Amino acid sequence: MGRLAYKLTEKDSLDYSREANEIIFEIPDGLKIQEFKVVCMRMASAMGYSDKSIKNSFGSIDETSHNVDDLIKILHER
Repeated sequence: MGRLAYKLTEKDSLDYSREANEIIFEIPDGLKIQEFKVVCMRMASAMGYSDKSIKNSFGSIDETSHNVDDLIKILHER
C-alpha cells in the first residue's frame, strides 16, 4: 500500500491556518493510472485548488477506462 501525503510545515501558517495541516491518502496496491489520477485530483481539491484549475491541469476523468463503482469503493477503503 502506498501513501500520498501533504503536510503544511511553515510554522507561521500552522499558527494561523484554519485549513487542513496534513492530508494523507492511503492508496491500495495495483491502482490503475486513471484511478491514481482521480486520487491526485482529490488531493488537489483537498488542498484548496479550484475545480476549474484542477480540470485545466488534469483534464477530465475518463469514465470508460475504469469501473466508477470500483473506483469509489477503492477511494473509501481505509
